[in-house]
Amino acid sequence: MDFALLEEILARRRAGERFAVGLLAHVQGSAPQKAGARLIVGADGAMSGTVGGGCLEMETRRRALISLEENAPSLFELRLDDDFGWDDGLICGGFTTLLVSPHPERMATAFEEAISARERGERRTLLTLLDGPDAGTSECLPATDPLAPPTEKPVLVERGGLRLLSESVRPAPQLYVVGGGHIGAGVVELAASVGFRVVAV
Repeated sequence: MDFALLEEILARRRAGERFAVGLLAHVQGSAPQKAGARLIVGADGAMSGTVGGGCLEMETRRRALISLEENAPSLFELRLDDDFGWDDGLICGGFTTLLVSPHPERMATAFEEAISARERGERRTLLTLLDGPDAGTSECLPATDPLAPPTEKPVLVERGGLRLLSESVRPAPQLYVVGGGHIGAGVVELAASVGFRVVAV
C-alpha cells in the first residue's frame, strides 16, 4: 500500500480538487502491478500514482474521466493481451479488475485512520467496496475484527453479496541508525523516504 499516495489523496481533497481514484482491485495471472495499486486522475487528465502504466493506465484514465463526468463509480475488467494492447500489443496475458471512483470523500476517513494506525505501530485492515452505487467507499477495521481476513496480501472478500478489496495495514518498519556522521545522515534520509520509522542514535 502506497501511504504517500493516500496522503496525496487526502491533501488534494482538502484543497478542494476534483479528481477520481483508480484502484487495481484484482489480478489473475501476470500484470505490471499488484492488487491495491492506485492512480489519481485529475479533472484535467493529469495522473499521479500508477496501476501499471501503458495501455492499462490509459484505459483507467479514460474511464476515470468518464466517471468524473457522470459522477458515478465504474468497475471494469481487462485482459492484458494483444486484443486490448492496441497497436503495441501486450505480453502480460493477465486478467485485471479495476475500480474508478469520483468520490474520494468516501475513502478519506478510512485513509486517515489507516495512516494514523500505521504511525502508531498498529495493525488494521482497509476494506474498499467494489460493487454498487457506493463503490469506492472504504472503512478501516481493527485487524482482529471478524470481517477482516487474516492475510498480508490484498484479497477479494464478500459481504452480503457484495465484493470488497481487503488490504492489510501494517506498522511502518523501524530502523535504528547508530552514528550521525555523513553516512548515518544519508541512511536516515534514504530510509525515511521509503517509509521506515527511523531512530538515529
